[in-house]
Amino acid sequence: MCKLSLTNSRAALSRIALSLIALSFSATVAAAQPAVLRTNVDGISDTGLHPADVDVAANANHVIQVANGAIQVYDKNGTPSGPAETFLSFFINQLPQNWAGIGYEPSAHTYNDRLIISIMGVDPFEETSHLFLAISKTADLADGWWKYAILLNNEVQDDTWVGDSSLSFDNSGIYLAGNLYDFEGDFEHARIHIFSSSLFDGIFVRLWRSEGALNWPSTVTLAKSLRAARVGGGRCLNSAMYFVNSHALAGNELLVWTLTGSRLNPTLTSERITVDSYTYIDMEVDQPNAATHIDGGDARVRDAVYCGNSIVATLVTDPLNNNSSSGIYTAAVDADAGTLVWDHTMMIAPTDYLFAPGLQAGFRSDGNSGMEPNWIRIFHNHVNSFLAYAAVNTTYYPDPLGSATFHRDMLKTGEGAYVHMNNLNRNVWSKRAGVAVYNDEVWAAVQYAGPANNWESRLLEYRAADVFVDGFESGDTSSWSAAIGLQ
Repeated sequence: MCKLSLTNSRAALSRIALSLIALSFSATVAAAQPAVLRTNVDGISDTGLHPADVDVAANANHVIQVANGAIQVYDKNGTPSGPAETFLSFFINQLPQNWAGIGYEPSAHTYNDRLIISIMGVDPFEETSHLFLAISKTADLADGWWKYAILLNNEVQDDTWVGDSSLSFDNSGIYLAGNLYDFEGDFEHARIHIFSSSLFDGIFVRLWRSEGALNWPSTVTLAKSLRAARVGGGRCLNSAMYFVNSHALAGNELLVWTLTGSRLNPTLTSERITVDSYTYIDMEVDQPNAATHIDGGDARVRDAVYCGNSIVATLVTDPLNNNSSSGIYTAAVDADAGTLVWDHTMMIAPTDYLFAPGLQAGFRSDGNSGMEPNWIRIFHNHVNSFLAYAAVNTTYYPDPLGSATFHRDMLKTGEGAYVHMNNLNRNVWSKRAGVAVYNDEVWAAVQYAGPANNWESRLLEYRAADVFVDGFESGDTSSWSAAIGLQ
């Protein structure tokens, strides 16, 4: 397959050189130690729906994992609290009359110690698009859920459905970003919805939605797949909400969208930020013992976290631009200044593929009036000629940003090949891993290949208390960004 050429080979070559000698530790951050892996257990198994699209959330009492077709609650030791529940049974009382649709793109979140489950739903027969949303009434799931079926194409002639979705939360509202597709599958444009925080109290109020196309600035090029940035911690909230997108095929820009003002009539602005070059990997991920490749996806932003003015985003790239490997590109940008602060392409070897990243980050003061990332933890998948496995990479940032140490754990080896072609003849894998932070707990849910051409998932917990020291987060606990109940 012919790939788009990159114009900036210097950045790619420097990243490759750095990554091939990486996984070593810098003496400047000797105080930073790897977190302790406390939980590494089986998660939800193949539900018959593909891909897995796993995600996870945690609060004081529970851990929730979601996947396509299933919801599973665990205690804080990673023990299932009961059998997994299907999407249909969990939202049985919210399903529209004569529902003949499917649920997809599940996600899990925590906000103010409340657990949140969301699943997109589309009914091609009725041509309706819904957000199914559940919010725990308290931190204890025994107290029940507020559940909603929110119609997204609620106007006559609005024959679209929402895909490539992402959710975020702050004290002013609940934010849904996604692409609008018609029922023939053609992309129309991206859209942002805002719903009131009153949903946390059982009251549904729709505040606002963007109308018309969202474009790259000063062009007619449609912006696609905006990723709603998740709040990075208690000190991170400000008056703005951020969304991030990239070029789907190749480019050297991130587009940061800033939403401010009243959520009933907000102001939405965007700014291009120049970053290192990236390009898509597509369905070129070789897997052992199978002629069919895995679809590593394009170069859209897969995950984003913000704190104050600082945003960290990650995507999958082909650093050699030859389909023989893929890496994970991560960038930290200053939304106020419109500048790149730090970036890195994580690559292992010229024949290894890294993809499906999910991230969390901790932040600290930048010494002025803003914030900067102090650590980034990325869970992802890794495939080479021998094994397909889920892995974790942790990056600790010293002062100043620019150098880093890496700690890498292989968490679960793959057990077979994975071939499940969709209606577009693509062997689609999860877009990202699920990652959640609760206090000093870092939870993750990662898909891996099972033994019988099936997907399996792994539930993981790192306890990070041993790394909250000078050189990681500040020793002054009042300045920690990872406040209880926020992710």
